[in-house]
Amino acid sequence: MIAETTEKIKVWVGDRKADILTGIIIVLIGIISFGLGRLSATWTPKPPISIISPNGAESKPVAPQIPVATPIGASKTASITTSAGSQEGKFVASKSGAAYHLPDCPGAKQIKSENKIYFKTQEDAERAGYHPAGNCPGLSN
Repeated sequence: MIAETTEKIKVWVGDRKADILTGIIIVLIGIISFGLGRLSATWTPKPPISIISPNGAESKPVAPQIPVATPIGASKTASITTSAGSQEGKFVASKSGAAYHLPDCPGAKQIKSENKIYFKTQEDAERAGYHPAGNCPGLSN
């Protein structure tokens, strides 16, 4: 009786080797995926790096600074005002652009408020490396 059942199982497995192998692979991939998901959910963040000077004093961790792009040839002495939504200058430019506009020009209206830089004079804008916008009526090129 046991020998007959064993023989039937061998025949059944022999006919379906490819299907059984595919099933085993799918189950293993599922288990591995589940384990990786659990591992990523329990991942603990590492503490910030602190620098200890030779005299033993520990410095506070410093938050990373995000650099702001400035136009080529920009001067650090130009009077630039950056404030979202406020019209503190007569001229406006984009932090990532190269041209300055009057606040009511079409180009100025397309600049996102968080990217606007305001200038009090045309000279300040030009010292910062910006040039007059070509599509802005009223600006001298």
